[in-house]
Amino acid sequence: MNNSDNDLDKFRVKVLINEKTIAWPLASSIQPPTLDHPGETNASLTTILQYFNGCMPNNYDNNKNYECRKTTRATERQDRIERARRTNEEVNNVIFAKENDPRIITENKAARDLKETKHHAHLVAIQKRCEIEEEQQKHETDAAAVVCAVSEERRRLETERVLKERD
Repeated sequence: MNNSDNDLDKFRVKVLINEKTIAWPLASSIQPPTLDHPGETNASLTTILQYFNGCMPNNYDNNKNYECRKTTRATERQDRIERARRTNEEVNNVIFAKENDPRIITENKAARDLKETKHHAHLVAIQKRCEIEEEQQKHETDAAAVVCAVSEERRRLETERVLKERD
């Protein structure tokens, strides 16, 4: 079994675990409706939405029924904590799915390879530019040396000519 099959199995196991551990407190004996049939109408979709909306606990909607302000605030605090916990759990599930979904892994690897290729091409371009600049500098230095040598030779010849004329 290669690595991608192993990752796919992890993903499937996590999905199965989540499907089995999801608690539907108000609908324990009711089977959830599905959209498997091609002739389903908007009425059946409404039934599905009502089913899932009815299954979600929403204690934070009942805070206005308390007489005592302390009780209301304590309940609100507990509900905030519970919502944060559920949100964090959902975020962790999404992160786990993204880390183990082979399609996302393949896409991320392709993006990473493209980025590395661009970076490598950029480095090669910089290296070529540096080599060209070094060659130009070398040619300029050689040309300056030739000009200096020619100038020195002229001076030397001029000096010899002046010395011959004195003699």
